[in-house]
Amino acid sequence: MRKRAEILSIQKAADTCLVDTFGNDIESLKNQLAFLLYSLSKTVSEKD
Repeated sequence: MRKRAEILSIQKAADTCLVDTFGNDIESLKNQLAFLLYSLSKTVSEKD
């Protein structure tokens, strides 16, 4: 159940990032998503 909650929070954060960067060009969006996923994966791995 905890993993499911983590996945949902990651999806919510990704959705927020997409909304916040809607007006930006695709390279900026890709960079922000890559940084977000890196940050989240680092956070999740620290909890395990």
